Amino acid sequence: MEIAEKSLTVLQLAELDVLRANPVWPTNHALQWMHQHGFDAAPLDDPKPYRFIGASWLEPNDHPIFRQARPIDVTLLVSSDLSLADGVSRLKAHPYYFVLQRDDLRGIVTRADLQRPAVGMVLFSLILTSEVAANVIIDRCLGPSWIECLSAEHQARVNEIFNHRLRTNTAVTKLECLMLHDRLQLLGKCDQAAPALGFVSGKQFKRWKERLVNLRDNLAHGGGLLHAEPDPVHAIELFEAVRSFAERIWNLA
Repeated sequence: MEIAEKSLTVLQLAELDVLRANPVWPTNHALQWMHQHGFDAAPLDDPKPYRFIGASWLEPNDHPIFRQARPIDVTLLVSSDLSLADGVSRLKAHPYYFVLQRDDLRGIVTRADLQRPAVGMVLFSLILTSEVAANVIIDRCLGPSWIECLSAEHQARVNEIFNHRLRTNTAVTKLECLMLHDRLQLLGKCDQAAPALGFVSGKQFKRWKERLVNLRDNLAHGGGLLHAEPDPVHAIELFEAVRSFAERIWNLA
């Protein structure tokens, strides 16, 4: 969990090659420049204190943009040592924010950055972490007979993977040969495991299984968070749900 949550920082989420707007540009020119680059916000190229412009609130005119610029206050600033996981959650309240390293404006983060590979790496790590914890719970709850709770087809797949590991001298336990879907299915058969993880009904747990497996499959095939959940706010909520699930399942293990 510590590796998944703290090994990457918001610097791996941010755009570090930040383009800055000239304070004396006419606002119409600045808006066109932001549209061309797909910018929601941009800092001004001026000394501290830092100011910025936002495409959503600039009023088109020929006046210099510094007249409409706003200060970058504490609500839009994070430290460069903030974890990537916390940086993702920060985008839920604000569609963008700026990263401060020491006293220098180092980068900007927007919701488009949710598609960065680093976000997928953290998510995938959290899912793998959850699977390890699930193994502990399944072994403790169902014992050696856990494999009998699977269908004949899925039992055969587990045995095939395990026998291949034996032949290649990379043997692990059969539990470690399970797929995520099988682990979640077995977890649902563990007495009170689902309610202890915060799922109030079997239907709710089933929906979660489908979302988690879909996310894992997207990540495994080179997709990102926004492939699994295109709406950015819902994508952030999914990220937070995976993180919360990983924490809860480890506490249960």
